Amino acid sequence: EPGVWTPIKEFGFRGLTGLLFAALVGFDRTGKIIPMLAESWSISGDGLTYPFKLRRNVKWHDGKEFTSADVKFTYDTVLDDQKGTPYTQFFTGIKQITTPDALTVVFRLSEPNAPLLGRFWMGVVAKHIW
Repeated sequence: EPGVWTPIKEFGFRGLTGLLFAALVGFDRTGKIIPMLAESWSISGDGLTYPFKLRRNVKWHDGKEFTSADVKFTYDTVLDDQKGTPYTQFFTGIKQITTPDALTVVFRLSEPNAPLLGRFWMGVVAKHIW
């Protein structure tokens, strides 16, 4: 039985929260990383900057628009040691998350993290509800 129904806290039932919460990226049948809430992304040559462009016209269940603020809130929460999430360990090295506009979120790292892109499979939560 899952203890909570949020991808930020629920580690053992990732498949379940994956059905309820969309993520920036997912995987196709061959294991290739594919866009989900992210429309596109890039990685800087030095491996320290990950800008994501988000899909337009995505809405939460209550009709409110999904924005980069939701992504920033989700990952700021994950990075906060005081929140008690099991996912913090997967995102070490992220030193800053910025939202230049409602459909762009940029992750800046202190050092390259080769598996990071594939770790953005974790579902995003609604800032206005959390």
